[in-house]
Amino acid sequence: MYNKRSATFHRDHADLVPERHNRCEGLQNQMTITRDDDVLGGEPRIDGTRIGVRHVATWVVDSGQSPAHVADQLDVPLADVYEALSHYYIHIDEMRALKADNEAAFKDVRGSTLKPIETAQ
Repeated sequence: MYNKRSATFHRDHADLVPERHNRCEGLQNQMTITRDDDVLGGEPRIDGTRIGVRHVATWVVDSGQSPAHVADQLDVPLADVYEALSHYYIHIDEMRALKADNEAAFKDVRGSTLKPIETAQ
């Protein structure tokens, strides 16, 4: 039976767990959430994609889509969606700050874009 707590324990303390109980052995170093200053402005994202953790959270948390639906729509493994959601909730304060920064930047851009002097008729 899968137990999120034991999976975390196995991954973090693999050296303390007898080999026969270490079900996550091959997954220990396969983090799918990464950051790169050149991609998405350094925001956390699913490795090998331009899919941000916040994008996944928006679909699942804000829009109410199922993780399976999001994985299908984004063409990523379901495990990556769950890892993105896990990262989102573990770092919720950082995610909220990134969202606020992003919204402020869009507001600034909207306010500074050129608007026509007269309307077309």
